[in-house]
Amino acid sequence: MVTMKSAALAIGLIGLAGAASAEQQCWVGAKYNDHSQWNIACTQTYGTGSQILASNGFANILFGPATWDRCKAWADKNLAQG
Repeated sequence: MVTMKSAALAIGLIGLAGAASAEQQCWVGAKYNDHSQWNIACTQTYGTGSQILASNGFANILFGPATWDRCKAWADKNLAQG
């Protein structure tokens, strides 16, 4: 359930500028006090992915920069619970 929620949040952040392209740099971030709350954001018009994560409360950067696919795979392997 956490993974699905986080994926939806990630899509919401990236949805601001459309789908992530293969060239975009992305990061995985989590809340400092709760790593079950994590997200992925990619660099876009609104700033770098790490800046976007931090401004949305996911300031503990755990992985990146990397492609969206690599970030998602890392998060699924290291953060997914359930």
